[in-house]
Amino acid sequence: MARNGGKPKPRKPTTQKDPNAARKAAFLKALSQGVSITGSAKAAGVDRTTVYQWRDLDEAFAAGWDQALEAGADALEDALTTHAERLTKTPEMVDGSNVTAAIFMLKGRRPEKYRENHRVSHEGQLAVSHTAEEDLLGKLARLAEEAGAGKTDPQPDAGGTEKP
Repeated sequence: MARNGGKPKPRKPTTQKDPNAARKAAFLKALSQGVSITGSAKAAGVDRTTVYQWRDLDEAFAAGWDQALEAGADALEDALTTHAERLTKTPEMVDGSNVTAAIFMLKGRRPEKYRENHRVSHEGQLAVSHTAEEDLLGKLARLAEEAGAGKTDPQPDAGGTEKP
């Protein structure tokens, strides 16, 4: 029997602090600055497999990950725009940055906007002169004609004599 008159003891709300909160925040900050997942994990002091585990187990972290990726793509886009503006004034590389790498990162993070789009269309009709099936049937018919006309090489029978 409980000491407080038989009533169950009220539970205190659990406010367990995530022991990885600081590392998760460091990862998301780096990711939002355009750093790769591996680089962001390194900035947080963890292996990249760890951040994938966090994403699978923590919905809030997964949502933060998606937001950070978008913010990182924005940061890359902004940096490229600034760089392009500077290049119009000075054609050499500015600040040692790698424009090609940034472009490829944007193609990967925002393919709907930056991927190569090639569309091929055709209007009208396509005329097909013959098909593989027609070729095969034609060859079979020629072989049948040759066999019927005796144009095939004579085949020896089991006794070694030729069959007509």
